[in-house]
Amino acid sequence: MVRLVFSTEISVSTEAPKVWDNFLEKINSVVKKLNQPGITKDTEYFSVDNIPSPKSTVEGNENSASGNSALQFRGEFAYRSESAESLSLLTDELNKQYGDVGISFSMSR
Repeated sequence: MVRLVFSTEISVSTEAPKVWDNFLEKINSVVKKLNQPGITKDTEYFSVDNIPSPKSTVEGNENSASGNSALQFRGEFAYRSESAESLSLLTDELNKQYGDVGISFSMSR
């Protein structure tokens, strides 16, 4: 079994859900276009984390309520396949179509 994991980090704003949906849509459209029956959706996970600003971390105020932190949306989802070849086709096609978008992924057995 081979897994291909896609992940992204988005600063939380009113646009974050739209950005996440767009991210998923791009990858899912390529999967559909490739029409590889061996590729199946595996997992989807997302969270919103409170990220301290560099200033508050240096000062030791990670839990400060002074507004020195930002929310960050972290999203991850995966496809799996018995064959690394079909997932390799997927990564090649994603790089051709969306290489400039900053989609990051990792493949593991």
